[in-house]
Amino acid sequence: MKFGLPYDVPPIEDITDQLPKHPTKTWGRRKFDEVENLIVHHMASEAPLANQAKYHITAHDWPGIAYSLCVDGNRLVQTNDLLAYTTHARGANHNSIGISIRGDLSKRSMTTVERQMLYAGILLVKSIWPNIKIKAHNEVSATSCPCTDINLIRAEVAELALHIEEQQQYEQTLSATRIQAYAAAERVQALYDHYNDPRWSVAAEIKLMWLAEITGYNTPKDIAERVLWLYQEAQGGKFQNEAVRKLLLIADVMKQRGLL
Repeated sequence: MKFGLPYDVPPIEDITDQLPKHPTKTWGRRKFDEVENLIVHHMASEAPLANQAKYHITAHDWPGIAYSLCVDGNRLVQTNDLLAYTTHARGANHNSIGISIRGDLSKRSMTTVERQMLYAGILLVKSIWPNIKIKAHNEVSATSCPCTDINLIRAEVAELALHIEEQQQYEQTLSATRIQAYAAAERVQALYDHYNDPRWSVAAEIKLMWLAEITGYNTPKDIAERVLWLYQEAQGGKFQNEAVRKLLLIADVMKQRGLL
């Protein structure tokens, strides 16, 4: 799972069916458009997730663990269907999803990796519900949970979301730029094929020679080979960016000459 994040996140693991369950009870479901909030929790315990699930079952008589996503050390796991109606936040269960850090944040801070997993989980949910609101458990219920700064979380998630958007825009622009560069090279390849065909050789030679000045070569063969080498580099070679830049310069000349 990447989302354009500036750090790597292991693939999310769905461990819903691996955790203890109540022998008779199951969670209800709600409609997709009923989800409005994403509630951030901590578990107030460092115990394994299986123990957390058992606690929710035995102490609260719930169907299972109440959170839908959990930060479990250096991994992000799914522990319920995102549309499951779970009882993770009194008074706000009907329209919210719970994400929780396994740990007691009243006694320690989140680690860097835990924070990264939390933000990845939040952004995952926001990719499904773009307008979902990020809230702390203590903003909807009488509790100290999650014992961490929700305003910092919201600010840093917003910053990451902006980074992702800018990266996507850059990649779209870069993709369009490379398409233009590749088109120039492919057109040169076609001209060189015509140059080697007696039926079209004279016309193709004239057109290839229009690129002599921009390429720095003086024969159709050398011009074509130079452009095609740039094409090869532009597709992942050591000098990829420079090759794309030079192909774009060639493309400009070709447009001026009506070759593109």
